Amino acid sequence: MNQVIDKNFTLGILGGMGPLAGVELQRKIIKFSPAQKDQDHVKMVCFTNPHINDRTACLESGEDFSLSIATSLNQLKNFGAAIGVIACNTAHAQIEAIENQSTLPLVNIVEETVNYLSVCFPDVKKIGLLATNGTIKSGVYRKYFEKYNFEEILPDKETQEVVTELIYSSTGLKSGFVETKINAYVLNALVERLLDKGADMVIFGCTELSLLNIDNDKTVDPLIIVAKKIIKLAYHLDVE
Repeated sequence: MNQVIDKNFTLGILGGMGPLAGVELQRKIIKFSPAQKDQDHVKMVCFTNPHINDRTACLESGEDFSLSIATSLNQLKNFGAAIGVIACNTAHAQIEAIENQSTLPLVNIVEETVNYLSVCFPDVKKIGLLATNGTIKSGVYRKYFEKYNFEEILPDKETQEVVTELIYSSTGLKSGFVETKINAYVLNALVERLLDKGADMVIFGCTELSLLNIDNDKTVDPLIIVAKKIIKLAYHLDVE
């Protein structure tokens, strides 16, 4: 297995949605890299832009947020990025418009996650999704689920309200409360609710959820999936 880094490869991470998500993706790429010294690691340009309007609020009001994201991606390209990734699931609701306005090739975090499930878990049929209201209502994951014949298992109204509270409240993840035991407990309970509804696996369809550490082998973290995808690209690896 070739583990020599491509020194011409530079990743652009667009973060800030929320601010810790992009940082966490960078951390995961470093963590999973087969590097032995500084020079073996992936070159990254990270743009934390927390001033992009909330994606769920925009989707609910009909507002377009694609231009602000595309502009940020083009800035990453100007900084030297050869490929980019948006560290926000909900942003992918307008991915076509974003790609039409940006010249930076992208790794699609949603597509990579569902493709991973189809390849690595061929017996899985029902996928639970914990995500923002915007991600769920826009069907960001649904079109990829349909492509691979997965059945989407969504939270009921009461459970979705808890998801929203966990992400957006004053003691939630966007406020930086990522190390509290209560939030990890809540996330684990949310996962169990979807498993009880028949889900075989549960996706953390909001990058904020990836900030919490819970021990459940039925969960899928898109930040881990995309981090490993970036490593494969940077090291020209063709193995899982």
